[in-house]
Amino acid sequence: MFKKSLVIIALMALLVGTLTAGTMRKGKDCDSQMKGTQMRDGNRMGNDCGDMKGGMKGNNNHKRRGNKGGKGHKMIPGAMILRQAEELKLTDTQITNIKKLSMDFAKEANTKRAAIENLMIDKRVAMKAHNFSAVKKITKTVFAKKEALALEKINTCENIFKVLTKEQVKLMKENCSTKKCD
Repeated sequence: MFKKSLVIIALMALLVGTLTAGTMRKGKDCDSQMKGTQMRDGNRMGNDCGDMKGGMKGNNNHKRRGNKGGKGHKMIPGAMILRQAEELKLTDTQITNIKKLSMDFAKEANTKRAAIENLMIDKRVAMKAHNFSAVKKITKTVFAKKEALALEKINTCENIFKVLTKEQVKLMKENCSTKKCD
């Protein structure tokens, strides 16, 4: 009888110990992951934080390795042409005009991307509030702004090519190492 109670007590202690160790470990991991794996709205994410608000189960290593989900380097129109300025024999006036067109576009694109990002925040808030009509309206606005940005980039490229002579455009295509130039 004494042996049975001793075994039961030992098993209960072992069970309680493993349960408390698991919850303590989860709490510790979530606190240590808070620095490197925060979502934009401040909710925690991490492998062991699935029971927390905003947490996701599974492996979130992509968040820690710098993957920005497609928000990487943005190519500014005219940058490739300016890198080839010497080979294309661009004049100082051409270089100045191309730089001005490129920087004007970069400033405008920066403003439009910030507006899009602000709309995406509004969209997340509307989604959480289950305001689907607002979500639809915001989504249409976001894509209209993205379309305007893409068209502005095309117009900037067109204006940059107007600065170049026909010989410079031909030389640029000859120097191009990708199939995109054909």
